[in-house]
Amino acid sequence: MTARNENPGGNYVQKIREDTHRAIAEVKDQNGRLRIMVAALESDRSRMQVEKIRLQEQLMNVREELAQRVDEHNTLLRRLSEVQRENESVAGRFVEIETQNTNLANLYVAGYQLHGSLDRRQVLGAIKEIVINLIGSEDFAIFEREGEDRLRMIDWFDEPPQVFREVSFGDGIIGQVAATGVQFVSNGDQSRGVGMAACVPLQVDGRVTGAIAIFRLLPQKHDGLEALDEELLGLLASQAGIALYCTALHAQVSARQQLEESHR
Repeated sequence: MTARNENPGGNYVQKIREDTHRAIAEVKDQNGRLRIMVAALESDRSRMQVEKIRLQEQLMNVREELAQRVDEHNTLLRRLSEVQRENESVAGRFVEIETQNTNLANLYVAGYQLHGSLDRRQVLGAIKEIVINLIGSEDFAIFEREGEDRLRMIDWFDEPPQVFREVSFGDGIIGQVAATGVQFVSNGDQSRGVGMAACVPLQVDGRVTGAIAIFRLLPQKHDGLEALDEELLGLLASQAGIALYCTALHAQVSARQQLEESHR
């Protein structure tokens, strides 16, 4: 028993050494595992860095593509707006051409009606149709020159204005138009002529042979006469005067022929 207990401290030191070696081994083992984990983390970090760079490049590419698409979209919007303006311009031009064609057709029909007959009543009827249907009035009178300085009313629609049965040159709007040969258009300004929308002189070779006085326009003409109306008035100024003059000549020729035939 005495021999076993001679060196108790040696056993304790041995145990401490063994525990220390074991602890060191465990620490080394843990350090090895940590190094492996750190290496794995570094590998993941490198891989994630590479993935981050790749994603950043993709994001940059997407942003560039998006900016390009936005530019293309804006370009298409601008082009669409230009096309819409062009379409509106073409549509407006088409309407304008259609209006011009209609106006030309109306002028042609009016001119044909005026010269389609040598019968005085038919010519007066054509003048009335033009004023009613094309200019837009159902309250007017037609005058013819009588002598050197006087107009006489020869036709009307729809009630004969008693005050204007005869008009002297220079007297009122009608007389001034007859004296000057310049047509009058009120364009809604009634201060220049109460109850007078327009008055156009009838002329043959620069000489006033009559006049057409338009007292009131139809309700749809509340804005006054338009450009086409004034063109029609100009047509009446020349063509209606000539047409009536031709009927007078035709009547004279017919009367002379009848007189000659009666003397045979």
